[in-house]
Amino acid sequence: MKWTPGGIFGYPANQASLSFNLPLNGNCEVENVPLNGGGSRTVVLDEQSMTLSLPEESSRYTVRGAFSGKDGKTYWMEFQFEIGDL
Repeated sequence: MKWTPGGIFGYPANQASLSFNLPLNGNCEVENVPLNGGGSRTVVLDEQSMTLSLPEESSRYTVRGAFSGKDGKTYWMEFQFEIGDL
């Protein structure tokens, strides 16, 4: 499967707020990988603090977490997006 990036480009941003349609079951992990290379960094966000501080360099973000479905089951989900300059 080919991944097609979605995200925000060409708009100055220093933070991003994350929200989801399903309740988060615990914390979520956000991995930040600079698009120009370099090391990745991972932060953990909890339900009360879903605001992500953004670095100056353009980056790809991968958000991973467990979510409670309406059917009572727990679903492990992963979301990817990019934020940066054009």
